Amino acid sequence: LSQELQRSQEENRRLKGALDEQEQTLQELGGKLSESKLKMEDIKEVNKALQGQVWLKDQDATNCKLCEKEFSISRRKHHCRNCGEIFCNSCSDNELPLPSSPKPVRVCDLCHALLLQRYSSGAV
Repeated sequence: LSQELQRSQEENRRLKGALDEQEQTLQELGGKLSESKLKMEDIKEVNKALQGQVWLKDQDATNCKLCEKEFSISRRKHHCRNCGEIFCNSCSDNELPLPSSPKPVRVCDLCHALLLQRYSSGAV
């Protein structure tokens, strides 16, 4: 009876070790999956930029895309480098690195929130 107990305990230890190894492998694979998803999003952004993303012409915008305030001499137009739309300074005073640019560039509040959410969910 004691030999059977000892065998069961050894089997239990062996199974626990195998379980620990498999859990570690799952964690590593989960991390790699997150990295791959982020890389895919980066590739999609670059692809979107390379496909001739719509860059709104200055003369086509009379109001800020977000707050809808009219542009004037004191309220200047700024392009969001992510979506290409035109915003006032207060609706586009964020900077983030994009796959299409080596340094942080101006992005609108909408793209800023979207990109931050994407970066944080991917655990960059």
